[in-house]
Amino acid sequence: MADFETSGPDTHEPFGNSDSLLQFIDAIPCLVAYIDKDERYLINNRTYEEWFARPRFEFTGRHIRDVLGAETYLSVRRYVNTALKGEAVTFETYLNLAHDEPRRVQVTLAPHHNELGEVQGIFVTTQDYSDIEKARKCVAELEHRLDVVSELSNEFFYSYLVLPDGRMEVEWYWGSLGGRSFHLLEEAYSGSCWSDHVVEEDQSILQQRTQTLLAGRPSVDEFRIMRADGAISWIRVVGRPELDHRGKVIRITGAAYDITQSKMRDMQLDT
Repeated sequence: MADFETSGPDTHEPFGNSDSLLQFIDAIPCLVAYIDKDERYLINNRTYEEWFARPRFEFTGRHIRDVLGAETYLSVRRYVNTALKGEAVTFETYLNLAHDEPRRVQVTLAPHHNELGEVQGIFVTTQDYSDIEKARKCVAELEHRLDVVSELSNEFFYSYLVLPDGRMEVEWYWGSLGGRSFHLLEEAYSGSCWSDHVVEEDQSILQQRTQTLLAGRPSVDEFRIMRADGAISWIRVVGRPELDHRGKVIRITGAAYDITQSKMRDMQLDT
């Protein structure tokens, strides 16, 4: 087993003892290894046994190429060379495992220098990014499905923060009220969220709605908005305030529904 203790009477190296080093790196849930100047493994932690389903002693003295495979080695060799020249490097790659599907990993190579500043080897840590990669794909798929649903729905969901000075700031939004977007969906809106889009005759409804929500009470309102193309639409907006431990409104979330068709039918029945 390699000895990593740095020589010198005033130097203290906590990993000078091989057993202490192994106990430490075995507690780390990612791959941890030490590779010498000839690119051969000298130390591997227990996680190697879990990932590769082989005892760690089988890695000792083996070249990186023999452990990772020729194809993977060719893709990472330039990073190894960089580390052997004394420069730390971090990169992402895929790690092929015989008993499992390839894992996307992030690898950090840190050069180990002796007291003369010469590179003696490389410390290697490898973290599994497969779960993160899967999560990214799931999020992308979910966003795609939401976009499809948004084009077909009459719903618009939103959340905006209530700042200490009383101003409101958009936090997130989704939807386009039946696929027909208007300026509200294209801009970072502020104020009462709808104020720039509500027709003048319905502004009083909006003002009362804002007062109700900021007082900590939910509100359901109907008013008309002006779309980007100049058309007028009726919407029903549901708002719910969220309070902090002091009872102060810190966030308002809600949903809006396009009710233009139902309003038009009601008007036709009244005539």
